[in-house]
Amino acid sequence: MSGPVPPEYSRGWSSRDIVRAAFIVAGVVIALRFVWAARSVFVLGFLGVLFGITLSAGVTWLHRRGVPRGIGALVLVLAVLGIFVGLGLIVAPRITEQWQELQHQLPDALSQVEDWVRERQGGVAKLLESPDEVARAPKPETIRQTVAQQVSKLGANFFAVFSSTLAVLGAIIIITFVSVFIAVDPRTYRRGIMHLIPHQHRSKAGELLDAMGASLRRWLVAQSIGMLVIGSVSTVALLLLDVRAAVALGIIAGILEAVPYFGPILSAVPAMAMAFLDGPEKALWVALAYIAIQQ
Repeated sequence: MSGPVPPEYSRGWSSRDIVRAAFIVAGVVIALRFVWAARSVFVLGFLGVLFGITLSAGVTWLHRRGVPRGIGALVLVLAVLGIFVGLGLIVAPRITEQWQELQHQLPDALSQVEDWVRERQGGVAKLLESPDEVARAPKPETIRQTVAQQVSKLGANFFAVFSSTLAVLGAIIIITFVSVFIAVDPRTYRRGIMHLIPHQHRSKAGELLDAMGASLRRWLVAQSIGMLVIGSVSTVALLLLDVRAAVALGIIAGILEAVPYFGPILSAVPAMAMAFLDGPEKALWVALAYIAIQQ
């Protein structure tokens, strides 16, 4: 037996509710569009916070030994920048030369791999393919041009420092300033975050922030070590195997190490293709070397 319907359930949305919902939806859409438009700024800010959290550990270590936090942060930042600038001056000409060699030779290497596979397919492939499929199949020249374009795009992404120095310099300055400000006085920003949290949850939130900071710091250090080790060992292995553009391929292996699962596979493809210029046996050795390095 059903009773009378309560008033709050009997009426529909009022005009005020519809207007409020419309404003909320519009606000969310505008906020998302703003975040997407300013994604580069947010990424730079996140990197600055990440490096600042990592840098604060070193600044705290120096502070315990009598070095002011401001001076300690400046010394660490200058030391890191000095190392990167020194390495850049040493290896930049070699990297540029080998990257250009990789751009010119990789499409031909992939075409050679394709021809080698087609030769061993023999008449079986011809029997399985219809005349229309053969006519629609991409020609080697088209394949070479496509790969060349993709390699050029990779070069622009991986080595943007050689083509867009001003943008990279601006990004470095932003990340450096954010890192220094956080490393010099992290408690100020921590207190600012805590003021956004209700009093009864601040104790738990403080523990969570500490755990997040420690995890991010350890992840960045471990990821940097992994990229450095993989890039260095891959370069040495390729040099020992006498593969062309070994330094550029080693840098690609180190950068793609940051991409889980697929990064090592993607880094092995150009290395095997370049090795294939000297024969399939060398390409096999490169594949085994990459598998051993990853293991």
